[in-house]
Amino acid sequence: SYGIMLKLCNCYVGQVNFDADAPLSPASSSHSSMLESKFFDSISLESIEQKILSVINNFSTVTSSLCISERLPRFDEMIFLNLTTLEGDTYCIELTKKGWRIASLDLDSMNGDFRRMDLFIVYHSSMADLLGGISPRFENILNESQLLTPSNSSCCSTPRSSSP
Repeated sequence: SYGIMLKLCNCYVGQVNFDADAPLSPASSSHSSMLESKFFDSISLESIEQKILSVINNFSTVTSSLCISERLPRFDEMIFLNLTTLEGDTYCIELTKKGWRIASLDLDSMNGDFRRMDLFIVYHSSMADLLGGISPRFENILNESQLLTPSNSSCCSTPRSSSP
């Protein structure tokens, strides 16, 4: 699978279910470089924005604010998002071939804080992975949704990797 998409679960109305059906971010498997290349080589800025809009739509219930930066440049292989977590922390997120990265602790900024370089050099394979590392409330929602997921329901099951 390419990435993670959030959707409302049919079994538990109002609960969040994580589904890996939509190609929202490059995969983190051994084939990731090939998938990353295909992800960006075959799409234009317009379709990157469409994918970002899908991410915004899917993650809007687990963030305070998430939108495309109107001030930072957009390129065929790079786009910036402004994110405010449920805790009220702000971030500017960069999406490139390498994955999802925190670019700054300020909205509409590419300038990371040199005192926290470890935060700005890590690329995440998905928005959910990035958000899980910075938002304890998102992590709690993720953990609760996994506890409530019935194992015998096809709508709630988390798709497994097709790798042997």
